[in-house]
Amino acid sequence: MAHQHRQNYPSSAAEFTQRFPNNEHNTVHSIPQSIARASGSRWSLAHLEACRVILLPPEQPNEHLEVLRPYRERARIHIENFPDILRSLTAVSPKNLKECSSARLRKMGGEFGAFYSRLAEVARMPQPVRRTRPIRDIRQPNDPNFVTGEGLGFSSPLGTEASRQFQSSPFSPSESDPVEQSDHELRKKHETVTASMATEFISTILDICCDQPNPNSRIEFNPAPTTYTLDTPSFKTTCQDDGCLIRRHTSQLTGSWLPHGYNLAIVECKAQYTSWNEDEDIAQVSSNVLAQQVCEMISSVFERIETVYDAEDLSQKQRQIFLLSVHQSIVTFLHWAIEDDYFNYLGSEQPSQLLPFLKLRSSSAFDLEKVDGRLEAVYEIMSLTYFWDEEIMA
Repeated sequence: MAHQHRQNYPSSAAEFTQRFPNNEHNTVHSIPQSIARASGSRWSLAHLEACRVILLPPEQPNEHLEVLRPYRERARIHIENFPDILRSLTAVSPKNLKECSSARLRKMGGEFGAFYSRLAEVARMPQPVRRTRPIRDIRQPNDPNFVTGEGLGFSSPLGTEASRQFQSSPFSPSESDPVEQSDHELRKKHETVTASMATEFISTILDICCDQPNPNSRIEFNPAPTTYTLDTPSFKTTCQDDGCLIRRHTSQLTGSWLPHGYNLAIVECKAQYTSWNEDEDIAQVSSNVLAQQVCEMISSVFERIETVYDAEDLSQKQRQIFLLSVHQSIVTFLHWAIEDDYFNYLGSEQPSQLLPFLKLRSSSAFDLEKVDGRLEAVYEIMSLTYFWDEEIMA
């Protein structure tokens, strides 16, 4: 599978200004209500501009998030010290995924057998095919009795700005467009098998690979979606993830195994789909997907604030937001460190003279079909648990 790319999204303040020349006016304070109240799945490039998002890409192959790099070597050594686990992680090749039965993959994969069975389903899914929609000729009919609906409360006249504001979400296909319908159905199939594969991969790493020191408190994977609410002077919206890393512990009162605290990392699963821009490669990730991920990351901040009552009380660890982006067999890790000036920007009613950026960092894209990419993804997830376990041990 091809590696994903982010449609040449700005990676610096200069690139952001070049891409969005009116960004100083198009802030969260001036965003139209129709956009501000859109759900996370409908966030778009306009939201990325208003939220002033800069995406800092990896500079070299197999690059891990900077904040997690101190833990990578510990993860690598731990895996090498357990030959059975290392053998399970390296036993299956891309060729095996294409040719072996589910039963055979489960036997070959050992502890990761269920993951390989799910990964094979992802690998065997049909790839998107670039297709061309017929050109739509949207004009008023040559009929003296035709009424546009303008002024009658039914619709906006053809070709106006208002009529363009309420276009269908990229995740809500037009019923009259067979191209959109078939692509939507294929995308949903991809997302379903991708989420199933991601659940097996992440949960197995957390349960089998990670040497979490406290038996009464562990980081585990929760496949149930979390719904986040973003309620600021500018935004009134909700969004939902595809699972998360959480801490569970033994309750001292009941002895039950219960969730504790806030979500430690968000998981978002999407299909790898064709972009309709002729200049874009088939493997590129839509800006709408990036926008949805940003919505979830920002919204999760407010969930954390509820645990400490005030943003200023967030510890340095609590200010670190992580998201695992899974596109078919490709896993990318995103990181954002919350800064006070940006949080104040979101909560303000008027823009300040100096407008801050949301600086989002990305790891390399790790392909789980390939042994090297699979191992690097394992090291990064293990590093994530070491990062959060430091908070417990401190």
